[in-house]
Amino acid sequence: MASMLNRIEKIADELKMNYLQFPREMCNIASDTLSKRLGLYMVTGQVYNPKNGNPIACHTWNYDLKRQLYIDITLHQFDELKGLGPIIIVPKHSKISKLIYSIPDHHWKV
Repeated sequence: MASMLNRIEKIADELKMNYLQFPREMCNIASDTLSKRLGLYMVTGQVYNPKNGNPIACHTWNYDLKRQLYIDITLHQFDELKGLGPIIIVPKHSKISKLIYSIPDHHWKV
């Protein structure tokens, strides 16, 4: 898992250098990049404010089917979720993932 985290951090750093607005409005490009380079699935759904349950936005993140993990390198673009950090890796069935992420309509691999 540590080597995967290192690869995710490296990809996030590359995106920061190549896109001035990163992470704002970069969820599709970031998820596509992680999907292609790491073999992750892309997921689209709603994200919610864990403090009050209010919807924030439609969002795209990644899913590691083998490890059952959600991986998100652009979630911190939303002011309500900045405190969670720039790289989110959470078990799909964890309490925090259920508070933040909707059950995706679908996931796909690029």
